[in-house]
Formats: sequence, C-alpha cells, structure tokens
Amino acid sequence: MKKKFFTVKMLPLAFMAISLQNCNNATEKTDNKDKNTKQEENAKTGNFENFDVEKQVYEFDTSQEKNILTETGTKIKFVADNFVDKNGKPIKGKVKITLREFHSLADIMASGIPMQYDSAGVKHNFESAGMFELRGTQNNEEIFIAKDKPVKLDLASYKNGAFNQYILAETKLKTAQIKRQAPQHNWLIPSAYAQEMPQLMVNRIDGKWKITMKSQLPTANAEKAKKIAELETQLPKQPVKPQAYNANEPILDFNISNLKEFPELATFQNIVWQYGGEKDSTQDPAKNEWIFSTTWSEVKLQSQNLPGAGISYKLVLKNVSKDFTTQIIPALRGTQLETAKQLFEQKNKEYEAEMKKSSAEREKISQELEKTKLQGDFVRGFILQDFGIFNSDIVGSYQEPILVNANFGGLKISKLFLMVGKRMMVDLGHVPATSATFTFDNRQENQLFATVKDEKGKQKIYRFSKKSFKELDIANIKKTKKADIALEAVAVDNMKQLRELM
Repeated sequence: MKKKFFTVKMLPLAFMAISLQNCNNATEKTDNKDKNTKQEENAKTGNFENFDVEKQVYEFDTSQEKNILTETGTKIKFVADNFVDKNGKPIKGKVKITLREFHSLADIMASGIPMQYDSAGVKHNFESAGMFELRGTQNNEEIFIAKDKPVKLDLASYKNGAFNQYILAETKLKTAQIKRQAPQHNWLIPSAYAQEMPQLMVNRIDGKWKITMKSQLPTANAEKAKKIAELETQLPKQPVKPQAYNANEPILDFNISNLKEFPELATFQNIVWQYGGEKDSTQDPAKNEWIFSTTWSEVKLQSQNLPGAGISYKLVLKNVSKDFTTQIIPALRGTQLETAKQLFEQKNKEYEAEMKKSSAEREKISQELEKTKLQGDFVRGFILQDFGIFNSDIVGSYQEPILVNANFGGLKISKLFLMVGKRMMVDLGHVPATSATFTFDNRQENQLFATVKDEKGKQKIYRFSKKSFKELDIANIKKTKKADIALEAVAVDNMKQLRELM
C-alpha cells in the first residue's frame, strides 16, 4: 500500500515533524472559616436572592502577628497593632476579619460587584484574573488599617499574564436605588454598529474603580508545586500499563529534533505513536488532513496518564487563527511490549502490597494533595492601605464582535449577564424586558444567565448555554442583527451548583 505522508509545520519554539501513515506495516491541589453565611445577609448584597460568594471569617487578637492561608492559596499577613478606629486611635483586643475571594465568572456574577470601568468617559468591562473583598470590624464597628502598617495580601490567581490592580471607590447605599442613566454607547460594539441604549440600572454599590498598579505580572505559586511534589512522594504510585500496537490503526510518526522541549519523550524516540481517542471523533488526525499542511506557532504535549490506565498525551497545536487538539499514545510491540508487560506486572504487585498498608494515613495525604491541587497556580501581590474591594484586571476585548438583538420569547428578564470566555462577565442590565441588544465574541465560548420573577415574586435562574450559542445561525445574525434566544430554567440554590453549572 502506498504510504501517505503529511507534515505538521511549526515555528522553531518546539519543532516536531509528524507524518501520518495509513498502512498495516509501520515502524515502531483556615481557621474559623464561616461557610454558612446567613442567607438573609447574602440576599442584601448579591445578584441572587438565596446565596452569594461565601465569607471566610477570622478572629484574632491585634497584639499578635496573624498569618492566614486560604484553601485557594491566598495569603494575608497582619502585623501586631495593625488597626485603628475611625478617629485613628489604635485598636486593642480581638477583631473580626472577613474575606471573600472571586476567582470565577460564577463568583463575579453572584457578587453583584460592578465590573465596568470608566476611562475618559468611555465605559469598558473588566476581564478578571482574581478579585477579593477584605473587611474588618470590632464589636460590629468598622475598623481601619493603620497608615504606617499596610497589610500584605498575596492573591491566588488562576490566570497568567500582566493585569492591572484596582480598588473600588465605594459609596454605600442604604437601599437599592433606581437611577435613569443617559444613553450610552455599548463599548463592545464597533463604531459601525454603535447605537444608544437607554436603560435602568439598580446598583448596590455606586462606585468607580481606581487603578493602583499597572501591568503587574504574577509570580508562580512555588509553594503549591513544592507541596504537591512532597505529598506525591508519600503516596504509592500506580504503574502505567504499556499500550499494544494496533496494526489496523494509522500511526503518527514523530521525528523530534529538540528533546529538551519534551524530555519525557526521550525513551519513546523509536516507539510508534497512534491516535488514542474515540472512533469517528473530530479529534482523529486521519479525519483532519488540513493539520498536516498548516504552519503552527505553538505545540504542547501534556501527560494524561491516569492510575491503572495506559500512557496517554494530549497534543495541542495552535496558531493565530486555528487550533487542534487530539490524544496520542506510544504503542509497543514484539519484545519491547513483552518486556514492558513484565516490568508493569512486577511494579503493580509492589504497588498493591503498599496500598494495603496504613490506609488511614494514605487517605489523609490524598485529601491534602487534592486540596493543594485546587490552589491557584499564580500569586498576585497587593499592599493594602484600606479595606475594601480589590481587583486584578485588564480591559476586556473581543476578537470577532457580533451585534444581536435577542428576543426571549415573551420571558420577562429582571437581570441579564453575558459570560465571555472564562474571565469576563458583561452585565447587560437590570430592566424587566423580553429582549436585549448586546454584542458577543464569536471567537470565544459564550453563555447567558438571567433572573426572572415568577407570579409569586420568587426569583428563578435561566441560562442559554455554550452549546446553544454555538448552534446559533451566525450568518443570519450578521445579516439581520436578530436572534431568538430560548432561555432554559436551571435549578441553582447555592454557589457550588452555580460553579459546577458554568
């Protein structure tokens, strides 16, 4: 059979030549944490009636230094005599510190914290790399940070890149107020599509973000990586099964010229690589011949080895306009396969014997390991002179903005939110309406969330999912600027459910 060769072209960051052969013969991740904040208090602060982002509560004596480490990896350092009262007099005795962290779009949406930034009269929306709210009280009276003793807070972050730091200059409102705003341009709409949209806005905080630091890069959460490594060495490691070569499947022949980029592949230099995904999947390289004639600017190989399963790698190819992801496995045959099987059986017996020992201690280490893995991979340092709401943000942008007037089929929306990608939430207004005009980014994953009041005045939550967005007729929307959006009711009663839903 005639061999069919293709080549994946990549820029010199990490060059790999891949050939696809269709033939049967081929070479070989606290203390006093208040997780049950009163629902009545939460209902006064956020966008949802029955839940909000959880408060973490810490009480300690001000005469002593206090260091806090949260489950996400955020660290706060308070020095002795760190606080003063409203008259500037030093605080003595116990104080209560409350912290809320906002790391996801679910957190940001639930919080009710405004994410618009006004720069020179132009309104923008923030793309967040992490936000927090830090407050202090003594006997229910507000306290303040001593000016000569700033608080150091290292915020856990799940996103890399340079982001600015902001503080929200707030004016507390005793009751929610309805304000009629002058018509504003939708900042997301290109000038060709710009239009004026009067709207009613209900704000619990009437404030403006003030920038405190520009273009701050994060540092790696070295403590997380170190702790994970330490914990993993304390646990028995289950060996990985060798994969047998399948003569009926095509192979990917990797010619790796720079092993420094992928040292774990050194032992697989002469091994056959095959597609490891599901049959007839869109990830099958054999069904995507275009990938072999495309120039890629980035290639990533990520180990996906699971306990008891075979060796597997996630292959990601990217350039400016395209990306492709698939799963590949190193396959063995002949004496190589037999030797690998014998080694696996020997190591698996050793693993099973080790697993029978000290199960209680092993479970404790495993739980600590999983908690550590949930921490942020990065840390963003803040020096705080005041309590309040702080943000690590950049102004959001769209790659392919599409304007649409969405009709909700008679459903009267109270609040509407657009989620853009993983880090940006656009508050589309708090006006009871059966339609809304907004812009979404066709290059990103999008989803809509809405609140609706039923006949008894009870709030219900609706969603238009990522999958539903992808099924929209984009060509028709570009032409008519209209779309029918069928929002679906979702059962969400707490933050855990909201985070999982998103």
